[in-house]
Amino acid sequence: MLLRILLSVCISLALSLSLSYAEEDDPVLAKAGDFVIKKSAFDRFVSYYTPEKQKYLQDNPQQKIPLIKQLLEAKVVSDIARREGFDKRVDVSEKIQYLMNDYLFKEYLMKVVAKDVIATEEDQKQYYTLYKNKFSFPEQVKARHILLKFSHNMSEEEKKKVKEKAESILERLKKGEDFAELATAYSEDPGSAKKGGDLGYFQKGKMVKPFEEAAFSLKPGQLSGIVETRFGYHIIKVEDYKESGTKTFDEVKDSIKAELQNELAKVKATEFIDKTVKDAGMEIYSDKITGEPEKAK
Repeated sequence: MLLRILLSVCISLALSLSLSYAEEDDPVLAKAGDFVIKKSAFDRFVSYYTPEKQKYLQDNPQQKIPLIKQLLEAKVVSDIARREGFDKRVDVSEKIQYLMNDYLFKEYLMKVVAKDVIATEEDQKQYYTLYKNKFSFPEQVKARHILLKFSHNMSEEEKKKVKEKAESILERLKKGEDFAELATAYSEDPGSAKKGGDLGYFQKGKMVKPFEEAAFSLKPGQLSGIVETRFGYHIIKVEDYKESGTKTFDEVKDSIKAELQNELAKVKATEFIDKTVKDAGMEIYSDKITGEPEKAK
């Protein structure tokens, strides 16, 4: 309820601005009574989301409909709450004030106090040199597999039949049949069968030992024999191999810049907060909060 009330406050601020667009350029997307949501106002509201959420809504326009519905619902119900004086109740108004203060605190630090922090390319290169090991990666293979399961309570004859089935599939693969198609049809691995047996890239230590040894012994394009693990009988096909190495500075500089600027922003925000609360004469009486005597400093 509190979030819906706060959402209504933000919506009212965002949507109350009137713009001089022609109707065809700024159509009404929805309305409830006298309250309307125009395209310009909704676009402005969406701009408050993260870039990832904005892109999701752009790629999935149908998802805008429940969001607009939620905005209208919040507006209609919050108007009723205001008319009844619900927002004047102490338990409600105090919580709204707390949420508003918390929001202003975070937004002011991010958009005013720390908005000009810049991580220079020299800073980025120094970080890359100091923490180069963070950008290293082990050797990896990309593989597909077909799994035929057996259980430990099977008789030797039953296990033999499972292995014979695996061998018949292997023969079909050697004759040129498509691995992905046969994996989809026969593999009993629920995680990869629907993807044609695709396991993606993996490094050593991620698979059971017999499977790992077989996979890393193959070259791209090669098939394994029948590989037995505790899960059953596998047929493996390696599609790609990547040697271990380290990503170049150009490959990681954007992520380094983002990380450094985030850290610099935190430092600047912390310095600002420390100075501001000191100037305000902030005092915290921990003994009264915890009921325990204050420790000597």
